[in-house]
Amino acid sequence: MSDERHPSDSAVQVKVESVVLANLEEQIGVKLEQGREVPFGAAKIKPDGISAGGADVTVIVEVFAHVGKLKGGQFHKVSTDALKLIAMRERHPDARLILAFVDHEAAASVVGWRAAVLEHYGIEKLVIDISAGERTLVQQSQTRQKMINASADGSDL
Repeated sequence: MSDERHPSDSAVQVKVESVVLANLEEQIGVKLEQGREVPFGAAKIKPDGISAGGADVTVIVEVFAHVGKLKGGQFHKVSTDALKLIAMRERHPDARLILAFVDHEAAASVVGWRAAVLEHYGIEKLVIDISAGERTLVQQSQTRQKMINASADGSDL
C-alpha cells in the first residue's frame, strides 16, 4: 500500500488550521478547541475552532488556509464558512466570530457583497501569520489540487 497522498488531499490545510488556531490563541488570549460539535436544530455544526470551557462560548473561528488571490469555487468555501459562523451566532449571540486567513491577498479578495455580509454579521476577517515553511506547503498543496481540478474538467487533455 502506497504512503503517497492523493494530489487533491487537504491534509496540509488541516495541519495549518491547527497552527493558525494556536497562533490565534496567543493573539487573542483565548484557548480554542478543535473538533467540537455544536447542536443546531436536528444537525450539528463543527467549527474549525471554538473557545474552550463548555457552554459559555466566547469565540468561534473558521480558518481558510489559502495563499494568493481567491478564484472561482474558493469564494464558495469562504461563503460557506461565513454561513457556518452566522448559524453559530444563533446559538451563541455574544460570541466573537472570526474568519481567519493565512494570507493578506486571500483575505483582501473577499470584497463586494461577501465583505458586506461579513461586516453586517460582525464577522472579523483576520490574517494569522504562519511560517515560511508552512506557507510553502500550502502553496505546493494548492498547485497539486489545481492540477487535479484541471484534469477533472478535461482542460489539460
